[in-house]
Parts: sequence; C-alpha cells; structure tokens
Amino acid sequence: SLHNSGVPPIHSFDAPETIALFHNLGHSYFRCHRFDEALAFYDKALDLSLQSYGYYHISVSMTLNCIGVVRLHSLDSDGHKSTEDILGVFMEALAINEAVSTKCRCQHHQYQ
Repeated sequence: SLHNSGVPPIHSFDAPETIALFHNLGHSYFRCHRFDEALAFYDKALDLSLQSYGYYHISVSMTLNCIGVVRLHSLDSDGHKSTEDILGVFMEALAINEAVSTKCRCQHHQYQ
C-alpha cells in the first residue's frame, strides 16, 4: 500500500508547504523513474490537499494529473493498471480544473 511507504504522517505539518514538499518529492522520484516512491508522495499530497481544501481545488487537480502521468509512464511495469483507469484519473483532474476555473471566472465577474 502507498500509505505504508515510510512517508511521515501528514497531520504533523503545515498544509500548503507540506503539499508542495510532497508534490516536489513525487516529481523528483518520477524524474528518477522511481514510480512507486513518486506515487507514494503524490498520494500524500492528494490526501492532504483533500483534507485541507476539499475536492474542488487546483491542488487536487494538479496532483491527480501527476498521478496519471506517473501511472502512464509505469504502465508496462504495472500490469493491473489499464489505460482506461489512467484516462479516468486524467478526466477527473480535468473536471476539477474546469470546475475551479469556472468558479474563479464567476467570482471575478461578480466583483467587476
């Protein structure tokens, strides 16, 4: 399980900085082709983003997109994941991003 990866528990940190830290560590592991470790840190970033901001937040969208990228790159070595599963992650990230963008545009027009 990704939750038993040796990553420190998320409740002991300041959320915005910790989300950025976990996200950047995930990216670093991804660049080194260490996909399991990358997913572990992205999973922690996603958990903390959801706890801190809720589902409809750009941090959730960005992290889901990164998880999709890692899963896509590890497809050959990860037989239980299908391209349909990966596409679902990308579509979820896109839907959140569109909802957040629409909300921002609506709020922007409200104050003009």
